[in-house]
Amino acid sequence: MQQQAGFAQVMRHREVRALALSAVLSGLGDQIARVALSVAVLHRSGSVLLTSCVYAVSYLPWVLGGPVLSTLADRLPVRRVLVGSDLFRAATVALMLVPQLPIWSLLLLLFLTELAAPPFEAGRSSLLPELLEGDLYVAGAALMGALRQACLFAGVALGGVLLTVVGPSTALAIDVATFLVSGWVLQRGLKARPATGSGPLAWRADSVEGLRAVFGQPGLRRLVLGAWIACAVAVLPEGLAIAYATTLNAPSYAVALLLAAEPAGAALAGLAVARLVPAERRNRLMWPLLIGGSVPLLGMLAAPGMGLAAVLLFLSGASSAGLLLVSTTVGRTVDPAVRARVFGIAASGLMVAQGIALLAGGALAELLPLHQVMALAGVVGVVAVLPLALADRRHVIVLPPDAPRTIVLPDVRESARV
Repeated sequence: MQQQAGFAQVMRHREVRALALSAVLSGLGDQIARVALSVAVLHRSGSVLLTSCVYAVSYLPWVLGGPVLSTLADRLPVRRVLVGSDLFRAATVALMLVPQLPIWSLLLLLFLTELAAPPFEAGRSSLLPELLEGDLYVAGAALMGALRQACLFAGVALGGVLLTVVGPSTALAIDVATFLVSGWVLQRGLKARPATGSGPLAWRADSVEGLRAVFGQPGLRRLVLGAWIACAVAVLPEGLAIAYATTLNAPSYAVALLLAAEPAGAALAGLAVARLVPAERRNRLMWPLLIGGSVPLLGMLAAPGMGLAAVLLFLSGASSAGLLLVSTTVGRTVDPAVRARVFGIAASGLMVAQGIALLAGGALAELLPLHQVMALAGVVGVVAVLPLALADRRHVIVLPPDAPRTIVLPDVRESARV
């Protein structure tokens, strides 16, 4: 049995440290900005609908531009894409600081800011398997996922504190600073690399090629669809957690516990799978984990109290380690020339799936008790993912840490080894 790769080994890599620091800076800055902008819009308009638009706008660029804009990370040098995205976001957030801007202008600037996210995330995801080989890649991906989850909650908490101390404008200025520092870290910490794709940028053809790479191969298509469904099921209880806690008259600390349960389960399980599960067994856990995220939600049918509900959501979140295994399998098996587009399309689909799940959950909550809506999500998850798992059970890609990388070309059915 091979020795597991440690997180300390991952962080010894200079370029990985740069990516990790950038992820923390931009992740915290993003959350601080969303909180600040939401409060600013609410105070100026008094409209809850306009305030909710702040979060809705952050989904739109992924839906409208994810598959197209992620091609930049394949056709241009990845460091240029990452640094350029950070500088673009710093500039658009800085424009939000102009006094007395109309609310529609703030929302437009937020939309433009979020347009830089698809090429940035696609580029960062596609670069990681180039920097880390074998088991180190899985450990690095798990560490990045844990940092992302931590930033989501730390950013919201920090944003709330900053708003009480310095106000929305200063919070937005801090966001500008985080993007600038992130860009500087990436410029200094990453090596210059040529683009992985060949030929000039062609938006339509490149986007079609990326879609064909994802949906033209049954094995990859099943993995991506399974990840989308599992992610949609996982996000629905998180979106209803505050309302569920309210029905139980829970104190504020209990509400925070319920909100944190799923992300905490996801972060801890990802780290545990990367560190404790032997590499040769990981991918055999992929489908059981994707299905397993739905199973604990069936327990919500009993309308549990806060403690048991938090445990069920934690267990549901822990199964998100299956998403880590999907991501690392894709990173190690997809042709580097289209890898960023595949990651970008997969991420766009995740955002769409989450948005649909939240809308559907909110609509069903008008008709059914909240605990029944969460349990129904669990049923849908099992019923939808199980056929994909059964169809794929003989085709799961198992790559030991020392195995050669398998390159899956978008236009051929056979794979070549390098």
